Amino acid sequence: MEQLSHLVEALHDHPVLVGVGLVALFGGYYLLQRKPRIARDAEQRLAVLRKERDGYYNRLRRLR
Repeated sequence: MEQLSHLVEALHDHPVLVGVGLVALFGGYYLLQRKPRIARDAEQRLAVLRKERDGYYNRLRRLR
C-alpha cells in the first residue's frame, strides 16, 4: 500500500507524465483494434462487388 501512495504522489507531482501515458495507452489500443490493410481493402472490394451486382436477379428476362 505504501508503494501505491508513492506512485500516486509521483503522478500528482508530474501531471505531464499522466497525459503522455494516457495518450500512449489510447494510441496503443487504437493500433491493436485497427484492422489490417488487407482486410480493409477486401471489405472495400466486396462492397463494390455487392453494389455492382445489386438487383441483378431483378433485371433478368422473364421466361415464357
